[in-house]
Amino acid sequence: MMKIYYKIAIAILSIFAVGHMAYTFYEYTALTENALWFFSASLAMLFNVILNALIWLTKNHYAIWGAIASNLLMLLFSIVLSIVIREPQAVVLALVYLLVVILSMMSAVEYL
Repeated sequence: MMKIYYKIAIAILSIFAVGHMAYTFYEYTALTENALWFFSASLAMLFNVILNALIWLTKNHYAIWGAIASNLLMLLFSIVLSIVIREPQAVVLALVYLLVVILSMMSAVEYL
């Protein structure tokens, strides 16, 4: 059952990433430095999703530890982000990353 929750959490992160990518083109009408930075955040989320998918696709211990490290860094960043910008989507993202950190660590115990 935990694997299903983990896959759902990864799917939610991928929705955040793709939504963030799409919102870039709505928010910024020109290719500016701010637009590129905004889009790069969605790329970071997307690469984090890929790392998390590698946990249950490969069960490789390097992928597991890489994903956990990435999840912890993204959690820390999303907490700081939610404190700085104080918008609901930032708080929800931090909560989703907290869930992903917990589930990835539980998966690590199961796979290692």
